[in-house]
Amino acid sequence: MFRSFARFAVFSHGLRLGGLFLLALLGTVALINHDWQDREQQRICEQLIPWFERSAGPLEQLSIEFPRQPPHTVLLHYRSADGQHWLRCQFAGSGFARSRLHLVAVESDREGLLAPWQLSLLRGLWLGYFERYLQQQSATAAAGFWRPWLYLLQQLLNALPLGCIYALVACGYSLVFALTGRVNLAFGELASWGALSTVLSLPVLAAGGQMPLPLLLLLLG
Repeated sequence: MFRSFARFAVFSHGLRLGGLFLLALLGTVALINHDWQDREQQRICEQLIPWFERSAGPLEQLSIEFPRQPPHTVLLHYRSADGQHWLRCQFAGSGFARSRLHLVAVESDREGLLAPWQLSLLRGLWLGYFERYLQQQSATAAAGFWRPWLYLLQQLLNALPLGCIYALVACGYSLVFALTGRVNLAFGELASWGALSTVLSLPVLAAGGQMPLPLLLLLLG
C-alpha cells in the first residue's frame, strides 16, 4: 500500500513538473516571437521618420504602439522641432510570414496616407538607402575591430624571414656548442652567411625546372 502511494506521488509530481516546464517553454517562445516580430517592424518604421521630417533638429521618440486594427500595424509617436507627430506603418504579414516586413501602407499626420507611387518610391529609394548605409556601417565597424590584429599579423609575417635566419644561426651555435663544449664566435660569420643564402635561395628552389642545374648549384654555392 505504501509503495503504491509513493509511486503515485512520484508520478503526480513528475506530471506537475512536466506541465510547468511545457508552459514555461511555450511562454518563452511566444514572448521571443512577439518581441522579434515587433522589433523588426519597428526598426523599418523608425527609418521612415526622416523622410517626413526634413527640418534640422533633434528627434525624440515618445511612444510605440501595436494596434490590432488595422492588422500588422506599428504606430510611432515622436517630437520634432515644431511639435509632436505620429507615423503609422502597416505591413503585409506577421509572425514567420515572408511578407511580414513588406510595407503596404504608410500614413502620417503631415501628409496623410501615401499614394501607391509614393509608397513604391519610399520602399525602393529611401529604405534601400538605409539598408545599404547600415550594411556599410556594419562592415566599417567590423574592419575597425580587426585592423589592429591584422596589423600585428602583418608585422609577424614581415619578421618571419629575419626570424628564420636567427633560428638557423641559433641551430648552428647549438650544434657547435654540443660538439666542442664551447661557443665559437668565429662560427658566426659562416653561419649567418649560410642562413642568409638559404633563405634567399628559397625563391630559386621554387622556380624548379625553369632554371638550369649548373646555375642553381652556382647560386647555392
